[in-house]
Amino acid sequence: MIISLAAPSACHEITLNPDHVVALEIANTTPKVPQGDTLRLVARALNAAGQPVAGAQVTWAVLDTAVVAFQLDPSGLVTGISPGSGKVQAAADNLRTDPILVTVTQVPSPLSPLPDGRGERVRRDGVEGRSQAFKSALPSPSPVRERGQG
Repeated sequence: MIISLAAPSACHEITLNPDHVVALEIANTTPKVPQGDTLRLVARALNAAGQPVAGAQVTWAVLDTAVVAFQLDPSGLVTGISPGSGKVQAAADNLRTDPILVTVTQVPSPLSPLPDGRGERVRRDGVEGRSQAFKSALPSPSPVRERGQG
């Protein structure tokens, strides 16, 4: 009998206390951040009425510490380091979200490769040690003419 009385009072406490966190709501469940950029992950702590709990502290953590694609601070700021992905999780009070996958996307080069290998600029590929030709998106300069030439 004591257990049956305790259960309704616990439910009563959860539904009446507006400061009791019963759920976490994540704003973006598939976050993507470009390499070299930042993104703020957002989660709200909610009470039984579905209202935000004022003053609730939500913290973020990386689940796979071997991941080096991004850095994550406890406030949810993600910094993209290299292309890849890893799982993170938000927590407030004794609640934790399901893991979400953060993806760091590669920033496209402003230079486009030429199919014939010729180009105005050459970029050295440090990983494989090859050179590739790229064409600048800028217009080609006009030829310089000396005075008196037509």
